[in-house]
Amino acid sequence: MEKDKASILDALIFAQRILEFTSGMDEKMFANDLKTQAAVLYEISVLGEAMRRISPEFQQQYPEIPYSKIIGMRNKLVHDYHEINLQLVWLVIQINIPELVVNLTKIVPQQDS
Repeated sequence: MEKDKASILDALIFAQRILEFTSGMDEKMFANDLKTQAAVLYEISVLGEAMRRISPEFQQQYPEIPYSKIIGMRNKLVHDYHEINLQLVWLVIQINIPELVVNLTKIVPQQDS
């Protein structure tokens, strides 16, 4: 359970960094900023790794987190890096990451008490 708590906290930090790194950007700016792309893709990768470390029991307790989708995106970025779709990454940043931050934030305080 401690490993799960640590992984959830890590995941929240990684997701928050993604939002921080892309704050104030639009899709075109993101597409033209290789440093931000590299930083975001790294954070997505470690986010997926954090999700992979969470036990099935913990995942069942918090089904609102799309563990398998996050892990799948991490695998795609790491293993099929030559096929990265920046438009899809941008959509994930705009739609999925903010929702993930909200859901993870709800879990983290529960785990600290």
